[in-house]
Amino acid sequence: KLYLDVCDDINLSRIVRMGPNNFYQSLARTYNGTAVISTGIWPGCSSLLAQKMINTMLSNGNEIDSVRFSFFTAGSGGAGPTILSATFLILGEDVLTYKHGVPVYKKSATDSFSVDFGPQIGIREVARLNLIECESCFQHLLACGNEKVTVETYFGTSPRFWNTLFVWMANIIPQNILKDRYLMDILGKVSLPMVRLVDSFVGSSNAIRVDVTASNGERKTGLLSHADMEKSVGDAIAAFANQLLFQEESKA
Repeated sequence: KLYLDVCDDINLSRIVRMGPNNFYQSLARTYNGTAVISTGIWPGCSSLLAQKMINTMLSNGNEIDSVRFSFFTAGSGGAGPTILSATFLILGEDVLTYKHGVPVYKKSATDSFSVDFGPQIGIREVARLNLIECESCFQHLLACGNEKVTVETYFGTSPRFWNTLFVWMANIIPQNILKDRYLMDILGKVSLPMVRLVDSFVGSSNAIRVDVTASNGERKTGLLSHADMEKSVGDAIAAFANQLLFQEESKA
């Protein structure tokens, strides 16, 4: 009766997340089950980092003005063909943002800028990407009474050529092709040898940066980085699973 996953797809997560009378929510209550979705390093740890910062600022009497998520992964982070094809598919999606509480969709791989991810990672370039943290964070802020907040998500990789390639793909390849799962699966498999070669030079470090700004101008920044993407994902999943099992044991 315990379930845990690493789903990072907005549409799939909506199936089980949205609404108190949702079928899956009701099913979990009926069978006294517990399901934790979208764990792992991100969206799992990134969401918890943002939640902690938001709740701290709210407890100090501040209203939240904006939340910005920035992510970095060196190379592919050790990804296989499935993750590569999923990344290509995301490039075909318009990017969900919230501007003062209003959903606004932006073009993928646009509005790039440089972000300081701390001494281990340094300054990296990021651009817009449609990531689940935007919607889930906004839903949390709504539940806390912050309706007119701005939330955005950005992602970058290295070497810089990969970022440039993403921009080209998002701007040159028609969206209907980028959204074609069959074609992106093929592209992921074809790209894998070159990606593996580049990975051998750039490594697989990853980082998360969350910037939360209050309406009075106060700003807090949270950083989380790891030298190995695969190990960080494993550690994060294990931490979620351990907490889930601990809570179940406490109930018993």
